[in-house]
Amino acid sequence: MKKTTLAAMAALFLLLSACHPPAPPAESPTPSQSLESPPDAPSPGEPLPSPDTLAFPDFLKDFTFLRADALVTGGDSLEYITYWLSPEDLAGVREALQMDTWWEATDVPAMGMESSFALYDEEGRSLTVNPWDEEKCLILAKRDNDGFLYFAPISVLERYETYLSGLNFLPDFVRYFEFDQINVNHTPAEDGDYFIDHNVYLLDDAQQLSLLAALSPDTWTAAWDQEELTVSWYATLELLDLGGNKIVLVDWGEEKCLINCFFSCGGPVVRYWAPASVLAKTQEQINELSLLGRINNEAEWYYDLFWNDPGFPLLGAMAGSSGSISEDQMAAYTLAVLGHEGSIDFELGISAEAFDELTFKHFGKKLSSYDTSMSKVLPSGNVTATGWDSNYGLHPILTGTPETNSSGSTTAVFRLYTLDDALWFDGNLDPSRLNHAKEYLLSGKDSGYPQPQKVEITFRVETEEVYGLQREYLVYESLRLAEQETHD
Repeated sequence: MKKTTLAAMAALFLLLSACHPPAPPAESPTPSQSLESPPDAPSPGEPLPSPDTLAFPDFLKDFTFLRADALVTGGDSLEYITYWLSPEDLAGVREALQMDTWWEATDVPAMGMESSFALYDEEGRSLTVNPWDEEKCLILAKRDNDGFLYFAPISVLERYETYLSGLNFLPDFVRYFEFDQINVNHTPAEDGDYFIDHNVYLLDDAQQLSLLAALSPDTWTAAWDQEELTVSWYATLELLDLGGNKIVLVDWGEEKCLINCFFSCGGPVVRYWAPASVLAKTQEQINELSLLGRINNEAEWYYDLFWNDPGFPLLGAMAGSSGSISEDQMAAYTLAVLGHEGSIDFELGISAEAFDELTFKHFGKKLSSYDTSMSKVLPSGNVTATGWDSNYGLHPILTGTPETNSSGSTTAVFRLYTLDDALWFDGNLDPSRLNHAKEYLLSGKDSGYPQPQKVEITFRVETEEVYGLQREYLVYESLRLAEQETHD
């Protein structure tokens, strides 16, 4: 199908925007419609018939469609993005569709077809527009179980696609605003790959609504002038939600600011221009907030120390009431570390000597038997896992003040949060969601997260040289399950 330049821009804009469209109404047709008619389709080279006077069904004549879906492709997936239509938009859509050029399609063979564009009304009635050949498109109007088929010149599809490109699409994560973290005053690091030295604020529900009002998304316009955006810019404000979506505001002078929308699913960024007053009003809202209440470098240091130990999640999850570390725990910890480091083929196992080296390093002893509920001895004499999954993490949050024991070890109490599902996206741990959870948990505002365990850990922090650098590691003496935390 031939496309105008603006239509091509529309396709690009749709690709930028495809992540989380609302689901179609329950009564709406599925994207793939089976079209039943006699099997005599005209060949693409035949001249188009003259439009006849058609008796359109009432829902087409009244034209009360409120939602427009556009099909986009991303890799192997097919997804829809959604435009919500105003009364003015309805008039523009109707004009673009040029219904007076349609003619009845009575010669469409039975076949499956993906609808490229669809319109829906409140009753779930729909209108889908699909490319057919170089000269015409196919239109299916559906009401309950009744379907009406029409052909129209291919220009109808091109005009409709072009009209959609002029609508100001707003990502759903902005429309359904749930941003609860703001980072302010970013400074680029020397290599330019990340930002440092920012203040962090957390928002409650009322503050989120106030911030959305300050952002005034109804004043945004799509930033098409890409040449202007090639200059270097630094983030002024950064808004994040728990889903990994992000809005970045950039100061662009006295008249306007730049708003960048980053989707958690990755891909290009959707950019908008907004009046400079939007940034000013947003900063005024932030001035009313309190900084994140976690200016506790010790708590963050312990968080990173335990989080970076790949064996800790299993060890902490298996903590008991006695405080002693069992051989099951030692075996699980050792195999989790070996698996994380890629130092073990679980089918071949690892030698008992290499296994002992790691247990001595982190527990000061070796197992009395390698046959535990978590480990087993292979016929070769090597040790391997019995079959379990360690694909989750515990987030340790320091409570109270750590105590130094006479032996030089440290005893501290931690809340251990399990947030595995919330931090993964598309099969991978999402760094933005992980950082968001860390900031949120260290603030003490843990409402909505699963109830944590409270564990008392006695440990030492030792150092070793790895590739010429000093690295800290943990030696565990005991883990004792303390009383459970409760939530209001």
